[in-house]
Amino acid sequence: MRLTTHKSIYQEFQGPQNQNQDICADLDFDSIISRANLKSFAKGRYIYHSLRQNYKLYLIGKGKIKLGYYSENGREVISDVLGARSLFGNVLGEPSSSGQFAQALSEVDVYIINRSDFLEWLRQRPAHVEKIFQVINRRFGQLEQKYLGIVMMDVKNRIIEFLKDFAQAHGQQKGHHITIPNFLTHQEIAEINGTSRQTVTSVFIELKKQKLIDYDRSQIKIFPNLFQVKISHR
Repeated sequence: MRLTTHKSIYQEFQGPQNQNQDICADLDFDSIISRANLKSFAKGRYIYHSLRQNYKLYLIGKGKIKLGYYSENGREVISDVLGARSLFGNVLGEPSSSGQFAQALSEVDVYIINRSDFLEWLRQRPAHVEKIFQVINRRFGQLEQKYLGIVMMDVKNRIIEFLKDFAQAHGQQKGHHITIPNFLTHQEIAEINGTSRQTVTSVFIELKKQKLIDYDRSQIKIFPNLFQVKISHR
């Protein structure tokens, strides 16, 4: 692993959510939720266990959730972690596998919308259709990038890339580092990156020794040099 010299993190990092913020934040959020039912979920509760025959859309009012599915051997695979003002659910109304789920990672408020009501809302606002498809395309792009990373990168590099993306999506810049609330366990980070909990713990210890990160039970600190690590491919 080599360090590359390019723009500093402080020039490159223009606020944690600017790069990865969901396009749904640009939509007429208030008019969407006027058609929705608000429901709160405690940490660990499932928003849904299956998208099969589930023709509802979900908007996060506050909190964090994880999306995932269960593999054929019953292993949990996490596909995405979302925060406030993110849209998820069966947006296209296509048949989905029964193993898909959404689970609260913190206390969460979710606005639940019938798909038919959402489509009516879109018909009244055709300018928003393109934005919705941008959300869908971005999600598919992220999944493609994730699976390519599993094939092309070793575990350490995958975890480094995950931490960079995670910092930009969920972190806050504080002085000379970025702080992320530590709402994912090492097991969940392993499930996102296609590895084991023990491997995640080993990589975190190594990155901490290299002064690229620091962490405890409540937060992860990302230091500038992590963003300067040049990722090598297989």
